[in-house]
Amino acid sequence: LGGTVDQLRSALCRLWRLPWENATKEPFWRLIYNAHPTAARLHRQDSCPCGAAVPDRSHHYWACPVAQAVRAAIDACLAAAAPHAPPTQQPQIWLALAPAGVHVGVWDVVCLAAVRAMDRGRRALIRETLFQPQPQPADPAALVARCGQAACGHFWSCLYDFVAHRRLPAGWQHCPPGHPFIYYDPAAQMLVVNRHPQ
Repeated sequence: LGGTVDQLRSALCRLWRLPWENATKEPFWRLIYNAHPTAARLHRQDSCPCGAAVPDRSHHYWACPVAQAVRAAIDACLAAAAPHAPPTQQPQIWLALAPAGVHVGVWDVVCLAAVRAMDRGRRALIRETLFQPQPQPADPAALVARCGQAACGHFWSCLYDFVAHRRLPAGWQHCPPGHPFIYYDPAAQMLVVNRHPQ
């Protein structure tokens, strides 16, 4: 994963304590333990609909255009808050290492939502490829683009789901309006999703 055991243990402990359903956390856990049914893990010679041969977890949860669409949404939100912010790096998502200026708890939610959205996109790619009506072949580029858009939508939906529970973890009241992804609204005394104009 590119990090130390202590970094991984710290991330898993924090993520486990988040007041969110375990179903949202499960794709991240499977990613850490390489437990997703990728072609590489199952020793199959299948290819991703995007064209990559024998895709592994690094492909589906980082390099695939569907995963890149989710990453682009994250980077756009970070850039709106800090125009010179560098692109997100893989360990920042896979080890939940918050970028400078982003609240650690908010970034934990972002990482869980990102991995879940990438997993949703991976499943959609496979489902639509396997059950594509015959004999009309699917347009792979259009399919990948559609699944990428759906994955981005699911990413934001996850953030809205988190704030809808109206729980305020300790320290989150220090996320001021304008904070990327999620901020605390003192007037309403609740968390709010901040997508920034995109």
